[in-house]
Amino acid sequence: MIRSLKYFLLAGVSAGALAAHSLAAGTAAGQLPFYFESGGDSFRATGPDAQCVIAGNGAGLTLQAGAAAPATLRLEFGGTPATPVWSGVAEQAGKINHLVGNQPDQWRVNQSAFGAVRADNVYPGISAVFYGNARRLEYDLTVAPGAQPETIALHFAGADKISVASDGRLLLAVAGREISQPAPVIYQTVAGKRHAVSGGYRLRDAQTVAFSVGAYDHSQPLVIDPYLSYATYFGGNTTTTPVALTVDASGAVYLAGKTLSTVFTNHIPGGFQTNFQGGAVTGDGFVAKFDATGSNLVYFTYLGGNSDDGVEAIAVDAAGHVYAAGFTISPNFPTNNCFAPLTNKISGSIVAGLGTYLSDGFVAELGTGGTNLIFSGYLGGSQEDDITAIALDTNRNIAYLTGFTYSTNFPVSANAWQNHFKGYYVSPNNYFYANAFVAAIGTNYVSAIGGANSFYSSYLGGTNLDCGLGAAVDGAGNVYVTGYTSSTNFPTTNTLAGMSTLNNSTNSTPVFYAYPLDAFVAKFAPGCTNPVYSTFLGGTNSDAANFIAVDAAGDAFVTGWTVSTNFPNTVTNLIAGQSFITNNALAVYTTNSFLVMITNTLGHPPGIAHAAVFGGLASDVADGVALDAANNIYIVGSTTSTNFPVTGGIATPRGTNSGGNDVFVTAIKADWSGLLYSTYLGGSADDFGYAIAVDAAGNAYITGTTISSTILGATINFPVWSARQTSLYGTSDGFLAKIAPGTLSYPLTESLSKTNLTLTWSSLGYATPAMLVLESNTNLLTTNWLAVTGGIWVTNGNSYQFSFGYTNRAQLYSNKASFFRLHKADNF
Repeated sequence: MIRSLKYFLLAGVSAGALAAHSLAAGTAAGQLPFYFESGGDSFRATGPDAQCVIAGNGAGLTLQAGAAAPATLRLEFGGTPATPVWSGVAEQAGKINHLVGNQPDQWRVNQSAFGAVRADNVYPGISAVFYGNARRLEYDLTVAPGAQPETIALHFAGADKISVASDGRLLLAVAGREISQPAPVIYQTVAGKRHAVSGGYRLRDAQTVAFSVGAYDHSQPLVIDPYLSYATYFGGNTTTTPVALTVDASGAVYLAGKTLSTVFTNHIPGGFQTNFQGGAVTGDGFVAKFDATGSNLVYFTYLGGNSDDGVEAIAVDAAGHVYAAGFTISPNFPTNNCFAPLTNKISGSIVAGLGTYLSDGFVAELGTGGTNLIFSGYLGGSQEDDITAIALDTNRNIAYLTGFTYSTNFPVSANAWQNHFKGYYVSPNNYFYANAFVAAIGTNYVSAIGGANSFYSSYLGGTNLDCGLGAAVDGAGNVYVTGYTSSTNFPTTNTLAGMSTLNNSTNSTPVFYAYPLDAFVAKFAPGCTNPVYSTFLGGTNSDAANFIAVDAAGDAFVTGWTVSTNFPNTVTNLIAGQSFITNNALAVYTTNSFLVMITNTLGHPPGIAHAAVFGGLASDVADGVALDAANNIYIVGSTTSTNFPVTGGIATPRGTNSGGNDVFVTAIKADWSGLLYSTYLGGSADDFGYAIAVDAAGNAYITGTTISSTILGATINFPVWSARQTSLYGTSDGFLAKIAPGTLSYPLTESLSKTNLTLTWSSLGYATPAMLVLESNTNLLTTNWLAVTGGIWVTNGNSYQFSFGYTNRAQLYSNKASFFRLHKADNF
């Protein structure tokens, strides 16, 4: 079912309106900002500043600010609605117990918690869903084809005053507080073309709001298209490469990576290390925190020593502490409060002739303000080691790690699944093939898992090259690791059907790599001590997995790249009228992206529920995957294809490749029945998407690196909107972008003066008049939109007008062009 109308209930309430709480483990991007506790026929979300109870015919809110008396507001579905039957959506792992008092019969135990609450047919053909976004409560109204949105009447009991602002927002005054809901935006696809439908709030009485909806085809659904909520460059005076990203419960965004920049643009707030420490190749690692607007930098800290370092992965806990992991060759990398297996001294030796150390992995925890190092230490052996992924189990205070090691003495625990290094020695270059590894560390690891070991660590690999690149943990504490392997003897157990051998036993001459590769996926029981399954994933050519996400049911979502024409591909019609294109195997550097959903029920081997290969005729590589509260799937990566599948439309960030390498963002519906959207993002030079995080409401946060700038000769810059940094500052910069699941509106108002018609609009967002085309049509059910010409533009600040005249007033009223729209087929 497609959402059509989206309204925000607590957008104007002070921060902390509902408490942050995480039930789902894993990266913070996938954790809900708050949850709904089931109470039979009601659902409750509780925090220090507000409480929401959904029951009966709507939702009641109690708001508390300091010592002031609490304020109450109740949203009810007025008019003649049906009696809603509420149900929980996206049930979370774990249960809630209220053991209050000494009377067991008064205790409430084993209560379920949900990410969202839904009621179908609140009005005929209209449904409602309440959910959390950051620390806000939001709700959607879904209007099915043929239903009448005009029947919706929202009654706000307890509101002192209701008004509609000049920009279309709905303002609710409640006991001295103001709650703001954005203007509704309505959108429709007719005959393959997207059309904006006019509409807005209208007041029925002092406490009741209805909706005015313009002409549209009632046989077609109204839809929401994504728009760029904000996008900014982020860099310094040389190169900056963010490779990791996460979001906390307040909507704050954390970036991490590596930089050679000694000076950053604008004001940089304080951090643990405020000055560049050194390094000539990768420079220093860094961690940066932005607030929910994406334009305010809360803190920035370098993280490194006097040689090269890089942060490769981050996670954040409920307290806002950041866990960073990566690599370092600095002998003076900052360490503090080390615990096994972390050490305060680099493990490798100096490389003869280079004067630098071999790399160690590192893990560090930064406090809420980014200024204090709670713990930090090296992790590695005498050869090269690197930590590429981290997954945080906040329920058990354990960080799970994966990466690769060339060290025969990498620290492993006594109960390791694989306790010795299998990579073989290559002479005369004194070189080993790497093994992947999986590790679990935490200050209370013993009490959480049991046993005598203070940590868990195991090699994971065979005699050839193996590398772990992605890690995740579900609410039950099961741990998932993915990456790639070229080892025919990679350790497997309970494999996917037909995937117990590398390249399906062919070991044929590979395309793209000099040796055969397969992706691998492994699932471990809590603590990593027992493998649930470990399997190859691929076709008869080279394949590699780059990232993994898991849902509450323990389903694994794996993404990466493939050059196998027989890679599992069960879903080929995600775009109506266009199947995903299989690989052009004639091109050496041609790859497609893939997404695979692996299910695993107790007592059964894993199975592939869905799989899709997607891309164009050039190189497409998926680097990150994330899930929202409804289990919609979001993928980020990079593509040089000019025919990468896109959904198009007025508000998608980019409908075509801008040149060179572009970022792509693809969102797939939870049931795999189609796409939410698929879009390019970039300028006319090279842009790369490395990481993605999604909040419960489906806002997608993307980071990567770009050199798109007219400064360097590109004709199109990387798109910016509500940006902290509006232009490229170094030779390459990072970027941070947010794509929201709503339509950016171009509202039009009209006025008549004699024989002149004037159309006025404001709040254009990132679209200027030069980017837009004013079009007219005789009927919304056709696609024959024509540009309006011959008029006069008038610009007044952020307000724009277009005036044109008719020969006489009779002609004005008889003209068939009665519909107007501002159209922009491609936002950038």
